[in-house]
Amino acid sequence: MSSQPSSLFEEGMSALAEGDWAAAARSLSEFLGSRSGPDPEPAAHFGLGSALWWTGDIRQALHHWTTAYQGFRRAGAAPEAVMAAIQLSFVHSANLGNETVAAGWVRRAGRLASQAQLPLLDGWVALAESVFEADPERAVELGRRAHAVGVAHGDGDLEVSALTAVGLAQVNAGNTDEGCALLDEAMTAAVAGEADSPDTVVFTSCLMMRACCSCADFARVVHWVRALDDFIERFGNPYLHTSCRTHYGEVLAATGDWERAETELLCAVALAAPGLPKVRADAAACLADLRITQGRADEARGVIRGFEGLPSLAAVTARLQLLDGDPAGAETTLARGLERLGSQAAPGARLRELLGLCRLAAGDPHTAADLGRQITEFGTQTGCDIVRCRGQRLLGIALSAGRDGEPADSDAARDLLEAALAGFVELDLPLDAASTRMALAEHLDSVADAQATAEARSAYAVFSALGAVPDADRAANWLRVRGATVARARGRSGLAGLTRRETEVLRLLGEGLSNPEIAGRLFVSRRTVEHHVANILSKLGLRNRAEAAGVAVRHRDGLAPK
Repeated sequence: MSSQPSSLFEEGMSALAEGDWAAAARSLSEFLGSRSGPDPEPAAHFGLGSALWWTGDIRQALHHWTTAYQGFRRAGAAPEAVMAAIQLSFVHSANLGNETVAAGWVRRAGRLASQAQLPLLDGWVALAESVFEADPERAVELGRRAHAVGVAHGDGDLEVSALTAVGLAQVNAGNTDEGCALLDEAMTAAVAGEADSPDTVVFTSCLMMRACCSCADFARVVHWVRALDDFIERFGNPYLHTSCRTHYGEVLAATGDWERAETELLCAVALAAPGLPKVRADAAACLADLRITQGRADEARGVIRGFEGLPSLAAVTARLQLLDGDPAGAETTLARGLERLGSQAAPGARLRELLGLCRLAAGDPHTAADLGRQITEFGTQTGCDIVRCRGQRLLGIALSAGRDGEPADSDAARDLLEAALAGFVELDLPLDAASTRMALAEHLDSVADAQATAEARSAYAVFSALGAVPDADRAANWLRVRGATVARARGRSGLAGLTRRETEVLRLLGEGLSNPEIAGRLFVSRRTVEHHVANILSKLGLRNRAEAAGVAVRHRDGLAPK
C-alpha cells in the first residue's frame, strides 16, 4: 500500500537531509506524481532537484529547480524564490557554461531581494555577484560584504561561502598566498560542519579547486580532496558541476591518477551542453592534453574538433602542431593564446613554456632562455611554485643548449634543472618530475654518465607506469643506446567483474540513457535497472551514474554487443 502524500513529502525531505539522494528522489517523485491540480508544490520540486543533482541527473535537476522558482514566485515566497534563482545561476554557469543566462538569474535574484528588503537576501545576492564579477577588486568587495552579512545574521552557509569567494577573488587578483589562506580557512569551516548544507561544501570545494587550478596549486587540491573522505562517504562526490569535474580531472591528471582523470574528464565532456561550448571546450582541452601525452594524438584531434580557435585550446593545438612538424604554426597559436589570456598565471606560463620549446626547436636558445627567466620571475612574484618550476626547467634546458656555437652554461643549467626537479617532486607532480629528470639526464650525458643513466631510468619507470607512451619510448631508446635493457609495462581492464547484463546497462549509461529508458530498451523493470546500476557502481568503485557513464565512454569498444 502506498504512503499518504504528506508522508511521502516528509519521507523525501528527511532522506534529503540525511543525504540519501536515491530515497529522496523516489519519495518526492511519488509525492509529486500523486498531486492533482495546478499547485506546483515548489518545495518538493526544489528538494527533488537537489536529490537528482547529487545523483548526476543535471538536466532533470535544472527542470525541477526552475519549476520550484516559478512556484515560489506564484506563492509570493520571496526568500525561497531568491535562493532558487541563485541556485539556477550557479548551475547555468558551472554546468552549462552559459554565463549570459547565469547573469540573468543573478540580476533577477537581486531585484527580488531588493523588493523584499531583507538584508540576508542581499548578502546572498552579493555572494553570487562576487563569483561572477570579472574585476577581482570588485569581487573582493562584494565577497566581503556577503561575509559581513553572514556573520551578522548567523548564517554559516553564507559566511563560509563568502569567505571562499573572497579567497578566489584574491587569487585572481594575484594575491595567491592571501587567497589560498582564505580558501583553506573556508574549507576547514565547511568540513568541520560550521555550515548547515552539504551544498556549501560543494560550493566551497569547487571554488577552491577553480582557484588552485588557476595558480596550479594541485597539491592543495589533493590535500583537501583527501580531507573530504568522510563527507564523500556520506553524501557522495561534491564535484558534480561540469566545471568542477573538469578541474578535478585536471588535478588527477597532473598528480598521476590518469584512470580517474579520464573518468572525470569524459563525464565533463558528456555532461556539458552541446550548444554552449565554453565548459565543454575546457573539458575537451584537458582530455586532449592527456591523450597527447598518452600518445593518442589522433584521438586528441577528435576530442577538440569543433572547438578550434577557443583560448582554452591554445596549448593543446600548439602541441599537435609541434607533433605535425609545424613550429611556426604553433608559435602563432601560442602568441594568439597569450594575447587572449592576459595575466593569468598558470595558463600563461604553460603557453610561454611551449613557446620556449618552439624556439629551441628552431635553434634559438637565447629567446627560450629569456622566456624561461620571465616564467621563473613571474612564478616567484606570485608565489605559484609550479610556474616557477616550469620556468627553471625551460631556462635550464635553454642554457644546456648553448647559443650560436658558444659552450653551454653547464653548472647553471644543472642547478636550474635540479631545482625544478626538487620542486616538482615536492608538488607531487610525477609527469613533470619525470620530464625534468629526462632533461637532466640529457644534460648530464657527457659529464656524468652514471647519474645521467640513473635519472633516465627513473624517468622511464614513471613514464611507463603512467602510460606516457611517447615519453617512455624516448627514454627507452635513450637507455638502449647506452647499453641498458628496458621492458614495456602492461595495462589492465577494470570491467571483467561485471555480468553480461551489467555490461549492457553500463553501455547504455554511456549513451546517456536514464533508468526508465534503459528499462524500456532491455524490457526489464526500473527497479531491476536500479539494482544493476548499484552493482556497477559498487564493483567499479564509482560514486554515481555520471562516473559510470564516463567509464562506459572510455571503454566503448569493450562494451559493444558481441
